Amino acid sequence: MKIFFRKSSFLLMLVGATMFSSLAAFGAEYTVSSAGQLNSLSLSAGDIVTWTDGTYSNQDITFTGSGTQSNPIILKAETPGGVILNGSSKLNIYGSYLIVEGFFWDGGEGESDHVEFRKSGSSTEFANNCTIRNCGFDNLYTPEPNKSRWIVLHGTNNVVENCSFVNKLSAGACILVELSYAGSSTPGHSIRSNYFYNITPKDNFSTNSGDCEAIRIGVSSYQSVSAQVLVEGNYFKAADGENEIITNKSSDNTFLHNTFRNCRGSLVLRHGARAHIEGNFFLGEGKAKSGGIRVSDRDHVIINNYMQGLNNDGDVWNNGITLVGGGESSGGSGNGYQNVDNILVAFNTIYNSDDPIHYNDRNSYDPTGVIAYNLVYSTNGDIVSGDISGTGQGMTYVGNIFGGSNIGISDPGITEGDANFSAVGEIYKPSSSGIAANAAGSTYANVVDLDIEGLTRPNSNMDVGAHEVSGASGSIAYAPITDGDVGAGVGACFLDAAGSVLSACGAVGDYLTVSSVSEFTDAGGTQSAAISSNVSWTVTDNQSWISVSPTSGSGSGNIDITVNANANTTERSGTVTVSGVGVPDRTISITQARYVAPVNVTGVSLSPGSATVGVGGSQQLSATVSPNDATNQEVTYSSSNTSVATVSGSGLVTAVAEGSATITVTTDDGGYTDTSIITVSAPSSETNLALNKSISGTGTPDGTNVPANLVDGDVATRWSVSGFPQSATVDLGAVFTIGRTELTCYSDRAYQFIVEGSSDGSTYTQIVDRSGNTTPGADSSPIIDTFSDFDARYVRITVTGADVYTGSWVSLTELRVFAGEGGPEPVAVTGVSLTPSSVTLDEGDTQQLTASVSPSNATNQGVTYSSSNSLVATVNSSGLVTAVAEGTATITVTTDDGGHTDMSTVNVVDPTPTLSNVALNKSVTTSNEQSTNPGSNLVDDDPDSRWSASGFPQSATIDLGANYTISSTEVICYGDRAYQYIIEASVDGSSYSTIVDRSSNTTGGSNASPISDTFTSINARYVKITVSGADVYSGSWVSLEELRVFGYAAGARVLSSPELNDSEVGVSAYPVPMSDVLTLEFEDFSEFVSLDLMDMFGRIQLRNRDINSKKMTLDVYGLSDGVYLLRLYKADATTRVIRIVK
Repeated sequence: MKIFFRKSSFLLMLVGATMFSSLAAFGAEYTVSSAGQLNSLSLSAGDIVTWTDGTYSNQDITFTGSGTQSNPIILKAETPGGVILNGSSKLNIYGSYLIVEGFFWDGGEGESDHVEFRKSGSSTEFANNCTIRNCGFDNLYTPEPNKSRWIVLHGTNNVVENCSFVNKLSAGACILVELSYAGSSTPGHSIRSNYFYNITPKDNFSTNSGDCEAIRIGVSSYQSVSAQVLVEGNYFKAADGENEIITNKSSDNTFLHNTFRNCRGSLVLRHGARAHIEGNFFLGEGKAKSGGIRVSDRDHVIINNYMQGLNNDGDVWNNGITLVGGGESSGGSGNGYQNVDNILVAFNTIYNSDDPIHYNDRNSYDPTGVIAYNLVYSTNGDIVSGDISGTGQGMTYVGNIFGGSNIGISDPGITEGDANFSAVGEIYKPSSSGIAANAAGSTYANVVDLDIEGLTRPNSNMDVGAHEVSGASGSIAYAPITDGDVGAGVGACFLDAAGSVLSACGAVGDYLTVSSVSEFTDAGGTQSAAISSNVSWTVTDNQSWISVSPTSGSGSGNIDITVNANANTTERSGTVTVSGVGVPDRTISITQARYVAPVNVTGVSLSPGSATVGVGGSQQLSATVSPNDATNQEVTYSSSNTSVATVSGSGLVTAVAEGSATITVTTDDGGYTDTSIITVSAPSSETNLALNKSISGTGTPDGTNVPANLVDGDVATRWSVSGFPQSATVDLGAVFTIGRTELTCYSDRAYQFIVEGSSDGSTYTQIVDRSGNTTPGADSSPIIDTFSDFDARYVRITVTGADVYTGSWVSLTELRVFAGEGGPEPVAVTGVSLTPSSVTLDEGDTQQLTASVSPSNATNQGVTYSSSNSLVATVNSSGLVTAVAEGTATITVTTDDGGHTDMSTVNVVDPTPTLSNVALNKSVTTSNEQSTNPGSNLVDDDPDSRWSASGFPQSATIDLGANYTISSTEVICYGDRAYQYIIEASVDGSSYSTIVDRSSNTTGGSNASPISDTFTSINARYVKITVSGADVYSGSWVSLEELRVFGYAAGARVLSSPELNDSEVGVSAYPVPMSDVLTLEFEDFSEFVSLDLMDMFGRIQLRNRDINSKKMTLDVYGLSDGVYLLRLYKADATTRVIRIVK
């Protein structure tokens, strides 16, 4: 029987000094009023430190010591909430069995980690078995781009309970479980009965907008850590920081009985396997982008959850249950989406929510697992939606009841119907006599023995959905958490649901709760049960074979329950009763397994019987004890030569050095043995005959994961194709005598395959049989096979399946083929030459380099290219050089065989033409001119001379002498007058186009500030200005001192508009046209390192050398209207360009 805490039982966290004084019976008591006073204390087990009430600023608190379970060291506020910390105040906790309670961080700034469970800055000194409880955190603000984590958990078995986290306006998680230093330890933290409120959206933050969860457990790079964190009984309201309310990025974590109310986002299983999500309430209340559970990675159990009123607002990431198409294997360190495999989604209820079950095609892998006995009623779109025909093909449906809308799919595991929901308080339950009642059988009785409310389900004929409405027994233990629970069992006792300070701490009534124990084996033994109470209690039992110690006590503590060995062939049971003064009795059910006569071992077999493993690689051996029902299944392993291969207690062989070793398995019962011969080989250093050879493959490759990647010598690339079997055939180019192959597999998988050889490409002979392979193919330890010499030009590998890996993808990184002992000697490389030896390129141009390997018949013709300065010029694997920016770079070619090199010098020049006054001293004709002030003065660059003519209009035409590309003019007027005019341009002197219209001009043109105009570039030989009048000036004279025309010789190179658009580049730029601010939003900002914003002449207007967030803004207020080019520099040394208009 399981004993569950009700919400009221969590009030034990608020008892304070009374309970702890009874635990710390032998400690000293101290009173402090500053961090300095506390930090100077040397504390011992049982000590209690009371901090005097008041408001304190800039406190750097260090709380350390070594308490015990029965005598912790306690740091508490004089009254809960009475110690107020602001300014730059932080707390570091490290040591063991330390408790902090009653503090209130109210405002403050400047700290990135306010409370850390470690010594400041340490990577070795952490907190273990420590607790922070009944504390409040309100608007600890750290301005952008910095972020502020309010609590950071390190160490093991620490607890955050009954704390309130309100008004989170800055980036960063409220609680972060840090796993960087976890190593082989199990963190095992508990986060329970806390309140999270008003975590404001951070979408417009330029940095860290995706790091604003209420709780984050781990990071991508530590996703395989078995964190075993418990998140239970917490209340999330308006937790809107980002799309992920809780982010799970580690393994083996549990999420129980939490309530998510009016929150934007979902509980997200981002990375990490084996999460358990049970008994949670997701109440969207119609908020836009409110979601339930998003699933990535494998082996999760999602049961007994209730979802209502979720509104995804068209967001494919926030639905009821979102299953994401994966692209990476479980247990890695990448930030992609792991493959969803072997999950159980069962006995959940989703009521009137958008897209209750949604398949998100983020990647191509089909999620696998079971969707069983879920109850869904919704009128908000299809029940099953998304990429059903793609990633939605791998799940199995069993016993589900869906209704209210179109189902979206047809499956025998789905019954369409209405379960006749009706309101019970704020939630909706199905009818106890409707189609959901008694319809779920007993298949999952051992998994969902309780329903979402803590009621016991029957062993058979269970109800579909989260609520057992027809056959439940027991009392309701769980309901959605409400605002009324805040300050009275959830969150800190001194803050209400709005984050306001209460006049007094919540009253604590008398209570008594007990934990459960698991079933005892027939051999008997002792287990501990925890008692949480604030009254005196006694313990009794009802069976002679049960004994308990102690039999009485007060407050909280533990009791040891011991049972004797069971000699009966039937299971037996009993009861331990804990009775408290003024509270109901609590019982602990005791069950003990029946006695089973031992079955003796008669033998053992070890498989595989032999294996070849690369140095540094591993091979899992499997021992089968006979008979399979033998009582003692224990075995031990040993190696005959540990310098060649070692073996672990679980049969995992690790290859140490070349040679052979015999692994022996021995049964504990009877000493029976079997052996496996392990041959350890090192990867070959000889010439890989398959390197960069022609290759073809079956199936359709996944994007850029083409067959050529299998022979490119790069384990970072792969050939990937969906479905078994698949084959790839390498043409070695000539017949070779071969005798060895090596295979490396994506994610170190143990693919099963055969290799065949052929001299003519039509008749093949099998040379390697790995159809039952269990050896992983790692980069450093490939799957190695040697065989008798075989003459072949064509080598074909056919992959038929995999060991352990259950996905559908064939993904191989390298296939290498080597000559046999009797084969011809490879021809060694003696040198290489690179042509041309030097080249000059304009920015953006390309040049193909050619490498010639000597001698021409060398066996290995493979080469690699590199650039001495990729900011100036890049080079790809085939020798194609791309000019990036002005400067000089050296391109080096290196042969795979022998490392011979040659170089080519690349000079990159800026192609931007220089603008100048192309009218200077050019020929001028006028409509009229004063003899002392001729038209030639208009272009003599002397502002003290002028062209003058009486009467309006008057014109002057400049012959530039040749065609020029012009883009701006300047006019200086005699007496700084504001003449009104137009300027026209022509290529032939007869047909003119207006390029400047100042016919209503009111701007004066002085020497210091000419009348300036820019316009779209135009080719012209003749430029004519016609003056039609003037503003203010009332005379009749046209008097201009200078007309300057700026441009460059026609035919000079100008940057052209690129053909790429923003979707092809991987960045969205808006608004279009841009105004004062240009916003850039990247699909994956880590792909890009810097950017330049240039005008159409290649002149750089803005430059950013640090792209570090998904969204960023550029201030373009001062830029003129026109066309601009945004050049983005990628981490792989390539560039992308898009055209932007202002």
